[in-house]
Amino acid sequence: MARRKQKETGLGDVVEKVAKATKLDKLVGDDCGCDERKKKLNSLLSWGKPIINCIEPEQADYVNSIKNRITLNDRIKLAEIYQHVYGIKIDSSSTCGDCWAQHLKSLKRAIE
Repeated sequence: MARRKQKETGLGDVVEKVAKATKLDKLVGDDCGCDERKKKLNSLLSWGKPIINCIEPEQADYVNSIKNRITLNDRIKLAEIYQHVYGIKIDSSSTCGDCWAQHLKSLKRAIE
């Protein structure tokens, strides 16, 4: 029986695949932090993230209400919604505007 290929969902998966193909993964020890790095890279640049839970109507209303500035309270609420929808915990204390724009874009895609 043929082994199913695991679908890449983001940059972290691609880096892992390249490291294994080039045997770079053998150069580091067991506790290299690869899993955490993979999750972080996947959260920064992902495509086709699987939706774990459908976005609730009130969550969708909240996401759609965000227009320009994202406040700390918005970040906290958006992080909760993101974790509910994608099963991925994101840091609500981050003030990276580009990161939050990406998270918001992902949530809006989940609404469609």
